[in-house]
Amino acid sequence: MSPANKSRPNARAKILQAAEEAILRYGGLGLTLERTAELAGVSKGGLLYHFPDKDSLMLALIEGMIDRFDGVIEAEMKNGKSFVEAYLLASTKDRSAKAGRALIAVVAHNEELLQPLRKRYRVWQERLEAERDPTLATLIRYVIDGAWFSAILGLGQPGPQVTRKLNRKLLELVRGREQ
Repeated sequence: MSPANKSRPNARAKILQAAEEAILRYGGLGLTLERTAELAGVSKGGLLYHFPDKDSLMLALIEGMIDRFDGVIEAEMKNGKSFVEAYLLASTKDRSAKAGRALIAVVAHNEELLQPLRKRYRVWQERLEAERDPTLATLIRYVIDGAWFSAILGLGQPGPQVTRKLNRKLLELVRGREQ
């Protein structure tokens, strides 16, 4: 493979990127196979080769979101962070508006497609509870997830200074140095 080909995403990845872009541009209900194919620069038949229907495309969006998030957690843990701290840091680094809006689009389209995410959240919750007091671990996760969902929906967003202070306070709690 030439160096130029290595940097180009494969067709499946291009389609997934295009689906996320369609959601950002047109909202969850604006995600169509035709629009996604157009944004990806592939034919609808080419899209259908990789994703036979809209459900399979949306399921792949959810699975990709999970994989990216888990990848950030793993990288943080390789750097010596606890799971709870890695979860917090991954949440501040990876949980993009793209992923969140894709999640909302999936819920609007077919709530059953959330099963992989529900399953993964159970695993994350178990790991959080195994490492910390379950009440504190759950409180931390709820704050993290609540902040993410508030950002996705644009609900009463604090300014950057408050957000930084909140993240520092959460890190203090995670590290057991709450003042």
